Amino acid sequence: GLAAGPLLAAQLVAAGHWPAYPILLAGLALGLVAAAISSPLPSGEALVSVGAQGLRERPAASPAFWLFVVILAVYAVAEGTFSSWVVIFLRDARGLSETTANWALSAFWGALVFGRLAISALVARVSPAKLWVTLPLLMIAAFLLVPATSGPASGIALFAFAGLACSGFLPLSITLASHRFPHDVA
Repeated sequence: GLAAGPLLAAQLVAAGHWPAYPILLAGLALGLVAAAISSPLPSGEALVSVGAQGLRERPAASPAFWLFVVILAVYAVAEGTFSSWVVIFLRDARGLSETTANWALSAFWGALVFGRLAISALVARVSPAKLWVTLPLLMIAAFLLVPATSGPASGIALFAFAGLACSGFLPLSITLASHRFPHDVA
């Protein structure tokens, strides 16, 4: 949705049908809410049996938990900066077309999704911790390279690279935190 959204919005704006975009999003959101409400949830007994595993370290009492929280907050700022800044940067700072900026945003989100799929295959061969440590270095490289954008192709390519750099960090963080706190995964 995030990869196709900017392209769909651009098409609707170009056709003079901008109001259709938020209406489509609202309809989709209502459909998802209806699906979530109609989905069965675990019984209260199942929830009680999960909590009856005895004494263990609570995540909120652990410095490791708060380290994960801080790391993920910084990651959220990095990903949010790329995704919120791409159109403004390419259009206003580099003078590229709105269409190019929308393609770059779609490339960012598409690469993020592709990267998550690729990372899910890579963890069978490479330690999740090694991948987790490598991705921030790639994000830093993306932040340093993006200002060198000189045209449509480099703008789209560099934001796709940023999407790949951001791709696996959140799922890998959740995996590592789940291993650290196996009784509190939810």
